[in-house]
Amino acid sequence: MPQTSARRRPLTPAEVAQGRQFLTATGLTPYALARRDRPAVLVDVVDAGATFTELFTLIRDWIEQEREPWPVIRRKLRFVGVTSRRKASPNTYRWQQHAAWTRTLPAAAVINVSLPPSVRSAGPLCGRPSRGPPPR
Repeated sequence: MPQTSARRRPLTPAEVAQGRQFLTATGLTPYALARRDRPAVLVDVVDAGATFTELFTLIRDWIEQEREPWPVIRRKLRFVGVTSRRKASPNTYRWQQHAAWTRTLPAAAVINVSLPPSVRSAGPLCGRPSRGPPPR
């Protein structure tokens, strides 16, 4: 299974169990993924893509263990990375180009949505509860 260097250690058995419990609670078991009509879209605020790498690895390993059809499921997964908008250039770092697992999915299955830095620094995306206006 391809992995990027972003993961420092494999998930522990307890972390795998907890991740599978979460995926089950959200209806994203391998069985459910293989039989759903519409793609499952996973969205995260992305820096280097390590969280998506771990999530993909968790899902892919589970699919293999459950012997569900990967060729069917790979067409039903979408990853949307929310990133900070930066000046575009051919040398701009794009996390998905450095994550080998993204090449196992259809080209349009992994995309970025870039937001201006002001949006990410003023609300829930940066972890601040949105209970009113930001402090002055």
